[in-house]
This record gives sequence, C-alpha cells and structure tokens, in this order.
Amino acid sequence: MKKIIIAFLIAVQSITPKYDLVSSERAFKDAILKEPYALVCFAPSRLDSDNQDQDKDTVKQDFRTIKRNMQAAAKVEQYKDYLKDKVRFILVDIGRRRAEEVDDHYELTQIPTCLLFKHGKPVLDNNSYAQIVEPLSKYSMLSLLEKYFDQEFSELIKEKKEEEALERQERIARYNAYALSGYPYSSWGWGAWPYHGGYWGHRPYWGGYYRRGCW
Repeated sequence: MKKIIIAFLIAVQSITPKYDLVSSERAFKDAILKEPYALVCFAPSRLDSDNQDQDKDTVKQDFRTIKRNMQAAAKVEQYKDYLKDKVRFILVDIGRRRAEEVDDHYELTQIPTCLLFKHGKPVLDNNSYAQIVEPLSKYSMLSLLEKYFDQEFSELIKEKKEEEALERQERIARYNAYALSGYPYSSWGWGAWPYHGGYWGHRPYWGGYYRRGCW
C-alpha cells in the first residue's frame, strides 16, 4: 500500500504545473534553479509597520490576484504539458521577514514586479531587467515569457512532440509484435505448454482423448 501511495504522489507531481510560493531568500534561490526558465513575481502579502503609504487591503488583494494569475498561467497547455520540466512560476512573498530583502538584490523601484530568469540569472534587455510592473493579469505574464523566449520554447515544444510521437510508434510496434507472436496465447491454446494437441499436455492426454498406456 505504501508503494502505491508513493507511486501516486510521484505521478501527481509529474503532471502538476510548476508553481512555487516562497517566503524566504533560501527558498527563492532553490526555486530559480529547479528549471532552466523562471517567471518570478515579487509582491508583498502584507505591509510592514514602516510602510503606511499603501492601503493594506489593496496590497492583500493585489497579492491574491497575482497568485491566482500565476497559477492560471502555469496551467496553460504549453507550460503544463510540454514545458512542465522547463519553466517554473515563482511568487516571492516579500512581505515576509525572511524574504523582505530578496527584491533589493535587483534594485526594483516598483512593487509588484515580475522578472524573467534563465539558469538562475535575470534576463537583461539593453542593460535593464526584462520585467513587467504590476502584473495583474495572466496574459501580461505570458506575454513577457513569449516576448523573450518564444523561439526557444517553440523549439522545445517541437522536440517534445517528436519524442512523444516516437514513443507512440514504439508502443504500437511492441503491441503489434505481441499480437503477431500470440503472447500469451499460441495456436495450441494458453501458451505452447501445457496444452498440446488440443488438451492437457502430452500425458495423459493426446489429440484430445485419454489414452491408456501413455505412461
């Protein structure tokens, strides 16, 4: 039973879109290295005591909106099916104490903001970060990914589809081979043995009839 549960969890993990909500700098560094590409959004789930310039409820609502849209973006077909082991969607809650300085490394002047990462490093565009400010829609997040990675993603999807087509052909070939061999059935019945000549083995049955003296 334990093995079945483990196998089920592995299967679920393999089809689950790659989305992470992280609340520490260490978790952030681990997350951006899990896949080659990452869309990372920095947003606070709450205000700290020193920041009273924004409305508390607005900040919470924006955070929930970004979270919901990132999860939706991760479930888009090409990311869920073909790029699930290539792209990760990461939401960094910089309202948490252990993550409040993560965005400082990138000198972000506006929050919330999304950045693109490739192999753990931020993507640059004319010496500036490839980013979107106030990413409050799923489509703005997807547009950012497509703007910088569209060609690379197209090639990866093409390779994935070719691999799947080859796997299907191999499965069909194996099935046809089994069908031609008659496995587990043969012309003699259930396998070549113990059935022979129409009934149960050479002895004591042969040709479908019981023969005395066969022993």
